[in-house]
Amino acid sequence: MSRDVVEVRDLYDAASGAARRAVDDGSGTGDVVDHIAPAGEWDVLTASYLGDIAVQGALWGAVDALRARGVSAPAVRAAGTALRPAASDPDDWGAAAQWLATALEPGNDPYATDDALATEMVHRWERGTPRVRSLVVAIVDVATQAAAARRSAS
Repeated sequence: MSRDVVEVRDLYDAASGAARRAVDDGSGTGDVVDHIAPAGEWDVLTASYLGDIAVQGALWGAVDALRARGVSAPAVRAAGTALRPAASDPDDWGAAAQWLATALEPGNDPYATDDALATEMVHRWERGTPRVRSLVVAIVDVATQAAAARRSAS
């Protein structure tokens, strides 16, 4: 494998694992972004296709954790409309809730979800607003809130 392939795989695994752990232990974003990349590398991720890899990794790590807890798409939608932190961007929060809910729909095609996410990321880069770090934080926050709501209801 080339070094580039290894780095992409490592980035995906770091994002996926960090998101899964945050949802599993209920800690929210906490150190998630630091586990994915050092602070100075987020600009690089935002300026390249690697940002898409970080967002996809966070999405699927969060989805795995939510599925393991029996969290449904409607529960994620509810979390997406509730208690958005003031510091989070409403577009990022809404996109995160939509991607998570779509991924959790019964019979969802993961490739279609990845295509929709990639298309949205391309549009964000064209508009100059990719905010990769903010999207990763929003995905983890929405997933953590949905998992917490599930734990509270149990």
